[in-house]
Amino acid sequence: MRVISKSVFLFLTALLVVVVSFGRDNVSHKIVPVSVLVKTDTISKVFGFDGQKRYAYCPSVVQEGEKRHIWFCGTEPEGQFIDHIYYIRGDAVNPASTIKMVLAPGPDGAWDSQHVCDPSVIKGDFKFNDKKYKYAMFYLGNRKNRFYNEIGVAFANSPDADKWLKYPRQLVEKTWDGENDVTLVNSGGVVRKAWGVGQPSVISIDKKGKVLLTYTIGDNSGSRVVLREANLSDMSSFVLDKVVTVSISGLKQVNKTSQDILVNADFALDKGKQNIYMVRHVLPNPSGYPAFISSAIEMDSMSFKDFHSGGGTWQPLVRIDSIKSGFPRNHNACISRNSFGFINIPTAPELYFTVSKEFPQVSPTPNTNAEWTYQIYKYTKPDK
Repeated sequence: MRVISKSVFLFLTALLVVVVSFGRDNVSHKIVPVSVLVKTDTISKVFGFDGQKRYAYCPSVVQEGEKRHIWFCGTEPEGQFIDHIYYIRGDAVNPASTIKMVLAPGPDGAWDSQHVCDPSVIKGDFKFNDKKYKYAMFYLGNRKNRFYNEIGVAFANSPDADKWLKYPRQLVEKTWDGENDVTLVNSGGVVRKAWGVGQPSVISIDKKGKVLLTYTIGDNSGSRVVLREANLSDMSSFVLDKVVTVSISGLKQVNKTSQDILVNADFALDKGKQNIYMVRHVLPNPSGYPAFISSAIEMDSMSFKDFHSGGGTWQPLVRIDSIKSGFPRNHNACISRNSFGFINIPTAPELYFTVSKEFPQVSPTPNTNAEWTYQIYKYTKPDK
C-alpha cells in the first residue's frame, strides 16, 4: 500500500474546499494576472535523492529571516514505499548536508504505523502534557494493512528539531466508525476504497494556538477539501469547529477552458488578510504512466472574505506545466510562507513543487518506478 498513489487518487475525483474566517485589517495587495507572472520567473532544483531508489515530494516551506526550513515526504528504507518526514535547510549551500529524518511511522498498532507524510508546519503557542511548544507539524498518517488516512499533529520548540513529539492519537479521524476500510462504487461502476482524511495545510489565526486547518476528505459522500478553525492552545481540550465549502468558480483544466475541480491544495494568506493564495493540481492527469500525478500545478487567488464565505471566483496567477519546468509531471506543491502561514510578497511568490519523469523513462517495476524520480524544485518570480 503506497501513500503516494493513495494521495493522488483524489486527483481523479471531484473535490471541494471548506473554510472558516478570521479577523482582517485594511491592508490590501494587488492580485497579479498570469500574463505578468510568466515573464521573468525562474525554476531551479532544490533537493533530490540522486542515484537512489528514494523519493522526495510534498514539501512544506517556512521562511524565517534568512533561514529557509523545508520538510518533505521521503522513503525509508531505500527501495520501499514507507513514508517518513524529512527536514533540510533550503538556504544552505548544499541542502543535502542538512538532511535528517524527523518523523517516522508509529509502532505496530498505532494509527500511523505504516506512513507519515504531507507535513504542514506552523508557529504558535501550543500546550501538550503541561509543556509549551512553539511549533506544530500537521501530517497525514496511515495504519498498516489499511487504505484510509487520518491526520495527526506533532510538536517541537525549534523548526530544525531533530525529533517532533507526536500527539498520541488522531487529531482528525476518518468520517466513518470502526477501523476497517470502506468500499465505494462510483456511477461508472468503478470499485475503490475510501481515502479517509489527509493533506493538511495550516494558517495561524492568532499567532498562538488557533489555526485554520485545511484537509482532504474521501468517503461515501464523495471527495472534497475542507477547512476548519481549530484551537490547539491546550491539547487536553483541543477544539475543531465546523466546515465550510469553498467555490471552485474560475478554476480551469489543462485546456484552460473547461471547469476544473479543486484537489491537493496548499494555502497562504497575505499579511493584510485581504487575499488568500492557493497552489493546486490542474486536471485531468495524463493517461500514460504515471497516471496518478498531474502534469501541471497552478497558483490562484481570491479575496479572503469570499473564500471563507464559500463564494467568489478564483483568479489564476501562474501555471507551471511541462513546458515551463522541463518535466512531464509537476505535482504536490506548496507556497513558501512565513512561520505563521502568510506569504511574504504576494507579487513575487515562491512555489515549491515535485517533478517526475514518465514512461518510457520510467515504468511500474521495482527498479524503474516513477517515484524514484520525484525531486523538489522551486519556482521564483522576482518582485518588480
